[in-house]
Amino acid sequence: MRILHFIPYYRQPKEWLLPLLETLREQSLREEVHIAYIGKFPDADMANVVIHKVGEKTRRYNSKMRLGRMLNTVSRLRRSLDSSTMLATLCKIMPDIVHIHGCWDRSVSSVMQIAQSRGFITVYSPHNEINNNIIRGLRWNDYKLSYICYQRKMFKRADHIIAESGIEYNSLRRVKWMPHVEMVENSDILSSQEAALALEAYYQKVIDSHNYKRMTVNDKEAVCSLMHVGLEQENVHKILSASNLLNLRNLTSAQWRRIMLMAYDENIMYIVAKAIERERLQVADISPEDIDRFDTVREKNRYPLKTEYIDDEHKAVKKRLHTLLANDPAEIRRIVYGLYNLKQLYSKHDMTLRHLSDIYEVIKYQNYDEKRLDYVLQASGLWLFTSHILQILSETHYLEDGYMPIKPTNDKDTEKMRKAIVATFR
Repeated sequence: MRILHFIPYYRQPKEWLLPLLETLREQSLREEVHIAYIGKFPDADMANVVIHKVGEKTRRYNSKMRLGRMLNTVSRLRRSLDSSTMLATLCKIMPDIVHIHGCWDRSVSSVMQIAQSRGFITVYSPHNEINNNIIRGLRWNDYKLSYICYQRKMFKRADHIIAESGIEYNSLRRVKWMPHVEMVENSDILSSQEAALALEAYYQKVIDSHNYKRMTVNDKEAVCSLMHVGLEQENVHKILSASNLLNLRNLTSAQWRRIMLMAYDENIMYIVAKAIERERLQVADISPEDIDRFDTVREKNRYPLKTEYIDDEHKAVKKRLHTLLANDPAEIRRIVYGLYNLKQLYSKHDMTLRHLSDIYEVIKYQNYDEKRLDYVLQASGLWLFTSHILQILSETHYLEDGYMPIKPTNDKDTEKMRKAIVATFR
């Protein structure tokens, strides 16, 4: 686990923060702690923590405009970090989590924006500085203008927010800035060892909740291989290529943990279990439902894909498809019904790998007239959607060209579909 902490330069960090990070690194052998900072770093014994200095720059706004003159008077809006050095630090460390500390400074907002634009998980600690009693006593120019310009956006943009006290937790939950606000007590309340253990457990919960962001190319390739093996219905001696099989046998316990979490989220646990048994893979006992994670904002559809009927309330659509397929065999009707229901799931952001696996089986393991299916797909308006689905099935389930009824299409709409499949809503 690799954590990068960003500490702004406008004030000294909390007196308990640096000792807590040092204790966190000493207690956990698998924890790698980095600190990025701007300005002068305080004198502290940080032998086990890697420290990175980030450059800064000062910006002047157009003084001919009234807003520009106002912004020039606010020093905290003019100061900012050097984006190139911060980005280089992120790319060098490649942290699992970017933990940002403090409020009322533009550099904090810039780090949040840079980290999220590169796909890193962000955790934000305001350190009780968003309290209403504190805000009322601040100067309008220095703080409330900062709040309008960037501070409020930070709370909406952060993946997770840490509250250090019950008062801060209740205030953040009351204004509904972020659904994932959790209280993690610091070493002012707990001992350093207890606070470090609580923070480590919180980091693990965040990482497990954003499991897909941390999956490597080998992890995703392994998921595709497991689906291909688990759905195979023919007695084939060699299902996978030598490279894919070697990748499965070389997976570590941490990789299997990520794979199992994704299989649970996408409702393909039974497929993965069948593939593990068929290939006789050695896997540790992992129960994804017992792993502590944040609740999803919205649960995806976990039911199998319906291929026996049209799951739609529009009577006109049902009548048109029933009329079109009146004289067709059951195999073609199952494919068309499945594709239509899959398109409805995609439009509702509910399509999962389980649904793709169901349509994969229907397309591959049935005998049907491909020319007739081509005509029906064009007449029903499903031809283009089907061509996108076939392209994705060739990547995720290794569907061969010989089993494709029409030619696949790979364009920007296909890329949108790829991203929609694994959206976790966490």
